[in-house]
Amino acid sequence: MTCAPAIEFRTYRMEVVDNMAREYGKVWFSIFTDEHFTAQPAVDKLLYIALIAQPSLNYAGVQPINIRRLRKAMRDGDSLPTERELELSLLRMERLGYVYTDEDTGEILVRSFMRRDEIDKQPNVLKSALRALSQIESRKLAHVMRGELARLTAPAVKSEKILDEIARLWTAAQTHLEGLAEGITEPFPEPFTEGLAEPLPRPGETEGLPEPLTEGLPEGSVVVEVEVVKSPTAFTQVLEKKKRAPKKPDAATTKSIEQHITERAYERVGKAFAFIPTRQIAKWAIHDRNTEPAFVEDAIVGVYDMGKPITKQTVGQYLDGRLGSQRAKPSATDRAQSVLGMTAELLTESTPAKELRS
Repeated sequence: MTCAPAIEFRTYRMEVVDNMAREYGKVWFSIFTDEHFTAQPAVDKLLYIALIAQPSLNYAGVQPINIRRLRKAMRDGDSLPTERELELSLLRMERLGYVYTDEDTGEILVRSFMRRDEIDKQPNVLKSALRALSQIESRKLAHVMRGELARLTAPAVKSEKILDEIARLWTAAQTHLEGLAEGITEPFPEPFTEGLAEPLPRPGETEGLPEPLTEGLPEGSVVVEVEVVKSPTAFTQVLEKKKRAPKKPDAATTKSIEQHITERAYERVGKAFAFIPTRQIAKWAIHDRNTEPAFVEDAIVGVYDMGKPITKQTVGQYLDGRLGSQRAKPSATDRAQSVLGMTAELLTESTPAKELRS
């Protein structure tokens, strides 16, 4: 008798380079403690997991519609769900904001995939995701992902070359999405409604959370990744390799001044601007224009409050006093206090409490 291969549960992941295909889908434990998600029909929950596990899903959370493959993934013994059952399941999940489908372009989007898979913490994978966003054809999906893109943050990397490339790809993706989504408004045209005689029932829907899958992960959440391992030896070797790997330094200890002031400005405006391009503008203003960080922060917020795009030109005009009413040019004392204050904040954030007390 042939034994089935062992199934191992991993709490680690291997780094994925820019040109490698996905090998697994990440599912957090907390998804099955979320009252809104767990209240949905079992077929919808299983289909959601099946969509995440499809090899055709790209790093932006988009995949082509392939009902035949999804029916196979949803097989129950000798029974396969009908195409109509899966179509209605996709429709229910779209009404709840989990998944969006465009029949005309043949695309399915898992809306929160980029955030749930922590794409913005993996620079090379983020580059792939941004390229994928620039390939979206659906106006509906572009409208949805325009909002999702604004919720991502810059990855902690030291290479300015990589940051510049990410900023370029970010701008290209944002431009593509905004141009494609122009003129389309909610409610979107719904998929698979042809022949639907009456409003679709929503079994299991509750007055749950306003945002499906609560934004933060509960303390102690662990990611589970399932992979077939052919032998216990292979699994042990990978674990040992991980144990021997040097511990990565805390990103907070290497936070740059431009990262810090951009984060402050980002919080002041309610996280309403594109973070990575603005961070590059802050870097330019601080290092190339030799402007005090606190005034760069005020300039970013000021330009945003005026309803103008945050660019090098508008920030420069604001700092020069040529865009609206700005504060007077800082004195030498003001500049010194600004630098000392910012340095103190950075030291407070990056130094462990134990070290501060010693």
